[in-house]
Amino acid sequence: MSRAAALLISILVTTSFAASARGQADVIDEPPPEGLAAAQDVARLDRWLSYLSGSAKRGRITSGTTSLIASGIVMGTGIWAFLQTSPTDELTRGAGFVAVAGSGALMSVAIFQLAAKSQAEETLERWHAATAGGLTRTELARFEGELRQYSETMNRAVRLMRWTDFGIALTGALILGLTPAADLSPEGARTGYVTGGVALGAGLLGFALTFAGQSKTDHWNAYLQGKDPPSSPRWSASPQVGRTFAGLRVAGRF
Repeated sequence: MSRAAALLISILVTTSFAASARGQADVIDEPPPEGLAAAQDVARLDRWLSYLSGSAKRGRITSGTTSLIASGIVMGTGIWAFLQTSPTDELTRGAGFVAVAGSGALMSVAIFQLAAKSQAEETLERWHAATAGGLTRTELARFEGELRQYSETMNRAVRLMRWTDFGIALTGALILGLTPAADLSPEGARTGYVTGGVALGAGLLGFALTFAGQSKTDHWNAYLQGKDPPSSPRWSASPQVGRTFAGLRVAGRF
């Protein structure tokens, strides 16, 4: 009897352990499926990422083209100053050499801006690849995190520009204050007043404009409030021809 009872207990224990292990394996190997993100949330984030990508692309092309043209003008002026001035005029020749070197560095930055895609453009490309097969809520949250990071980066850039402009204005004020006490010639004093006035005015103007600029870069809070991105500017041109006139009609939407 004891040997039969021991065999029965062993069978029951083995069966219970196998059932428990099978239950644990079912829990581990079959996680619950994750739901897809709501279509309206995907569409709204798509509008924001498309807007930021377009704005960044226009900005880098405009900035790169402007910098390329400006650096070309400065380089040409520097080469002319270096070659056309007298060999004894070391100051002008040295200034021309510095202008050529500085414009070369600026030209490299301009070429990089024109050739390399911005962070917003790269994010939009990854977004299109991710949404091709349906987007989960977790993936949507990851791209929302990128939108928040991009917005915060732009806000930090605006604050940095603000205090840089404030420093320029402060420098201009110091130049204006120190010029009378420097015992300069009339030409030197005039140069000091002009330099200080330009720096003070440009710095104050830039400082004021950054407050309006920051409201335009606070994209994350606007997204949280359920707002859509602002309309991108669009231009159109069409020829206008009549019996007594001919011209071009240009229209813009802001």
